[in-house]
Amino acid sequence: PQAQYNFAGLCFSGHGVEEDQVAGAMWYQNAADQGHPEAQHCYGELLYAGTGVKQDRKEAERYLRLAAEQDV
Repeated sequence: PQAQYNFAGLCFSGHGVEEDQVAGAMWYQNAADQGHPEAQHCYGELLYAGTGVKQDRKEAERYLRLAAEQDV
């Protein structure tokens, strides 16, 4: 999950790859679903704002809560 989290960040920054928020969100979700706490936090924020994904504040809350339970 760490590599997926790192690649998601590259997708958002466009550093070394074409900037793509949809792909970045997908990679954050992949890492988050494997228990990566920082990815859970990032993906929760994306869901909350509707950045790269359809806005879903209920699902955002779930991911943010998972991250918070791991002190992130």
